[in-house]
Amino acid sequence: MEYTLQTLEEVGDDPVDLANWMLNEEFLETLQNCRHCNGEVHLERYNEIADGVSWRCARQDCRRHTSVRGNSFFANSNLSIRVQMKLIISFAADSTAQSTARLMAISRQSVVNYFIACRRNYQAAILTEPIDFNAGGEYESDECLIADVNVGNNIRTDIWVQSVAERATGQIYLTRVPDRSAVSLIPTITALVPQGSFIFTDDWAAYNSLRHHGYIHRTVNHSQGEYQREERILGERHSIHNNTCEGVNSLVSRRLGYRSRRTLHYLDLILSEIIYRKSGRSLFDPFK
Repeated sequence: MEYTLQTLEEVGDDPVDLANWMLNEEFLETLQNCRHCNGEVHLERYNEIADGVSWRCARQDCRRHTSVRGNSFFANSNLSIRVQMKLIISFAADSTAQSTARLMAISRQSVVNYFIACRRNYQAAILTEPIDFNAGGEYESDECLIADVNVGNNIRTDIWVQSVAERATGQIYLTRVPDRSAVSLIPTITALVPQGSFIFTDDWAAYNSLRHHGYIHRTVNHSQGEYQREERILGERHSIHNNTCEGVNSLVSRRLGYRSRRTLHYLDLILSEIIYRKSGRSLFDPFK
């Protein structure tokens, strides 16, 4: 299920209606019983908190309130659950922090911090369930340099990032590698790409040994101005290029355009975010 800001408008302004909708969509967890007396609880308007709603014990000798955010992604922010849902929807839509802050009339820094938390959830989802290249067929690989990355202790250095694309599914894998050598680049491919697949790269020499690993390898010669060509291989016509990976590399570079963002931690968050967005999975499941 995908959601938009229009979805929230259709839910309406009533905080109880919003909480019920979020429960039904599994963003929030149902509280079975009061945590203080084990009595029955129900949702009730509660204007003394930002959410405007809470679980409340039905027992007259208790009547305690409990947050609806328990054990959810929403528990880690001071923003109301309605504002947080809007931020998640904006993040999933790949809106910028600046445009989201302007739209929602909250500070840009608040949006930036929230989007970082969202990226952490995408990263956790990828670590829990890594992507799997099993479609076979055509693949691409490329690499890009992210310059001047803060790796800690005020040390800045250049970091190489390798990308591998599965054309049949649109999935992308991104990883940091020590350098552009065959020793660094080939293991990523052999670990991910089924043998017998077609692999298309530029003419960087490190890829030349791919044919010895059970792949059908073709290149485009960027140094000669060649970026795409058609070729018949084993009786089938193939488009030889690595434009998909080059586009992803360009996206990585743009996301790290500000020098202040170029830290090892933020780089890994961006790589995980892009992997997740290209995985074909729901953009909202990591928040449920």
